[in-house]
Order: sequence, then structure tokens, then C-alpha cells
Amino acid sequence: MDKRNLKFKTTEGFITYFDQNLATLLSDVPTLQTGAGITLFSELFNPEFIGSAKLKLDSSVGIAEKDIKLSDRIFITPKDLRGFQSRGVGPVDGGDHVGGNYLVSLSLKSTFPNPLPEIVRPTTFLFLDTANVWGVDYSDRINESNKIRSSLGIGIDIVSPLGPLSFSFSNIISKAPSDKVQNFTFNIGSTF
Repeated sequence: MDKRNLKFKTTEGFITYFDQNLATLLSDVPTLQTGAGITLFSELFNPEFIGSAKLKLDSSVGIAEKDIKLSDRIFITPKDLRGFQSRGVGPVDGGDHVGGNYLVSLSLKSTFPNPLPEIVRPTTFLFLDTANVWGVDYSDRINESNKIRSSLGIGIDIVSPLGPLSFSFSNIISKAPSDKVQNFTFNIGSTF
């Protein structure tokens, strides 16, 4: 359900989703994947301060008590948890992050007045991201540091002729010893 006032640079409203997939036809391990999320947008102090809160919940479980495949596991992306590498958070097996059966993430974000020239059409923002991925069903020997990870940072989104550009710098607040950190993130060509 999409009740945002604008699809791009939203200032008010919300968007929610619920998604469920049953992988049975082409998979030798039947898996039920479920995802739900909501993002709320609201003006905070004045039109230059637009706040948003994004909550995401995912699960991936085997049917008939079978362990799910690595390709069906859930991984946190830098889009959900800035400051950490893609596939660099969660349960570890033999030094490799293997993803988990469950994920929860919460991101709080606020835009603030632009210090850059308006010709590059920038949007500057502050953020606080928290997340965790946990649950591995195939072994008891997995190093599963079931810990909330969090980061605080600043970022900028720019609309360029190449497409959207996004830069963020994160300061890690909490992490597990096995997590792979990436304080600076740059994305090109995807929506904000």
C-alpha cells in the first residue's frame, strides 16, 4: 500500500508491503520466505527537515523440518544497515558469513538544510541504522553472534546525468567481532 504524497523526495505519508514466496517447484529444499515492512515519512520542524522511519522484517524457513540452502538465506545489505559490508554481518561458518533465517532492521533518517549548491540538486541527511540477522538451522557449531548492530552517520543523495548518486559516511555504534565494517559507501544508478 503506497500512501506517499510523492514517489521521489517524499515529504508525507507511508508505504507498506507484505511478501510471501513458497519455493517448491524448482527447489530440492522447499522454503517459505516472508517479508514485511513499513516506511513512514513526515515533516519534522519545517520543510527542510523531513524525517523517515523504516522497519523491515524477513524470515526464510524450511518446510517439513528441512534446512534451507545458502542461496535462500537472508543477508543484510548496506541499504538496510549502512556502515557494514554486504554479506558481512550475521552467523559465521568457517570464517564466512552464511546469512540467517531471520532479519530485522530499523532505520531512522532526517534531511537537513543543504550546504551544497542547488545546481547539483543534493539532499543531505543524518541517519541511525540498527539491524540483526540470526538463526541458522543446519548446525550447532555456527558462530552466531546474535547482537544488534548499529551505525550513525551522514549522507548525501545527488540527482546526476548518470542517475542517482548516494554517498554516506557511518560511525559504528555496536557490532560483533566477526562483522565486516565499511564506513564509506557509494552507490550509483539506483533509487534512494
